[in-house]
Amino acid sequence: MYTTGFFITSNAEALRNIASFCAEHDKPLGFNLSALFLVQFFFDDVQNAIEHADYVFCNEDEGSAYAEKLGLKAEERTEMAKRLAETKKVNSKRPRVVICT
Repeated sequence: MYTTGFFITSNAEALRNIASFCAEHDKPLGFNLSALFLVQFFFDDVQNAIEHADYVFCNEDEGSAYAEKLGLKAEERTEMAKRLAETKKVNSKRPRVVICT
């Protein structure tokens, strides 16, 4: 399954349900951060999705915003990706892959 962070603003509960379903049924979940404002203003919901995600996608700007949330410098996207990959994961049967474009 694949979802974008934009779903958080329209129906965060549905996103949580989909994420839980994927983890419980060992289905891969891809999650796209989608926008800076989601990382900045809906961080808890973003984190919940990430904890369930097997694949996390972001662009440089979203990666920089996430890095800053982790206390890193905006340009430390490689370190951000490493930390994001190691973030708590609900389904530990496979590692998380982070793709920052």
